[in-house]
Amino acid sequence: MDRRATLLVAALLLILNCKLGAQVIDTVCTTSINVGYQVPKTLGSNYYWTLEGGGALTSGQGTEQIRVNWGANPGLYSLKVIEQTGGGCWGDTAIAKVLLIDKFPIQVFGPETLCKGDPAVFSGIGQGTFYWYNGQIGNPITFKGDSSTLIYAVSKIGSCWSDTSYKFVLVFDKPDAQVKYDFSEWQINNDLKFFFTGNNTTRLIWRVNGITIKDGFENPFIYNAQDSGNLEVTLIAENSAGCTDSILIKGYVYDKFRAFLPNAFTPNNDGLNDNFSMFSYGYAKARIMIFNRSHMLLYDYSGVDFAWDGTFNGEPLTPGAYHYVLELEDFIGGTKVIKDIVTLMR
Repeated sequence: MDRRATLLVAALLLILNCKLGAQVIDTVCTTSINVGYQVPKTLGSNYYWTLEGGGALTSGQGTEQIRVNWGANPGLYSLKVIEQTGGGCWGDTAIAKVLLIDKFPIQVFGPETLCKGDPAVFSGIGQGTFYWYNGQIGNPITFKGDSSTLIYAVSKIGSCWSDTSYKFVLVFDKPDAQVKYDFSEWQINNDLKFFFTGNNTTRLIWRVNGITIKDGFENPFIYNAQDSGNLEVTLIAENSAGCTDSILIKGYVYDKFRAFLPNAFTPNNDGLNDNFSMFSYGYAKARIMIFNRSHMLLYDYSGVDFAWDGTFNGEPLTPGAYHYVLELEDFIGGTKVIKDIVTLMR
């Protein structure tokens, strides 16, 4: 492994009659080879190096740059250099310390399986600064992948690198939660049917208003609404890898659409059946048109709150049968037309 360390200029600049203290300028793994060290070069000078234990000089003696093969014994070792100028003058000996350490183990921790698009945290256990497969530096990192990936990292102390630690992550596709349903069925006491139309699924969890109703693979899911009001149906689809997808369906359960109309009324101001009107539920819009036997339009009103008092242009009409056409529209857009006769009695 080619590892190069440069002695700091301020620390190893050789000046005549100047004594410098030793300092640690490198941390190296045991058995590292071909590690380089150098000092600033002065034209015409020679440089004489001494390595006191820990390794062996392999090249560069007499020059400003040497190479060292380090041994297998960890420890703190001295690297010395002295400059002799072209005029034969000797400088003071500059001393640097090199810390030799064993290559240290690290371990990458994180999940072995992941669902596509879900984030996961991977952390490195060990000393030093961690360098990850994707160029990130630091610890931990967040991985969010679309395919299976080999996660790996190394750590560094000084110029000593750890062994590489690996973690292979299998990334699985998520299921597809799709549901087909018909809002026109959303009436009280009706069986509401929900058909799962997705794929890549081995388990279906159906929830109504947050409560799990079915857990297995029921398809279609049938729910009988006992009460009117807001209804939320959730499907959680799960596949064999444990990955999930969900869909939320919101709607309103209406009372069954009903309209009650009397077949006769008595507009005599006694407070009983004085108007021809409708009692209904489930209908949002209405238009009623009332005719005499000659098909003359006597009353035309839009709204579910109509109330005909048996008059035309403010004048009471004679007792008898009157035809009407009632057009209805419910809350989900369905329409209905009722044609019938009402008897006016006095």
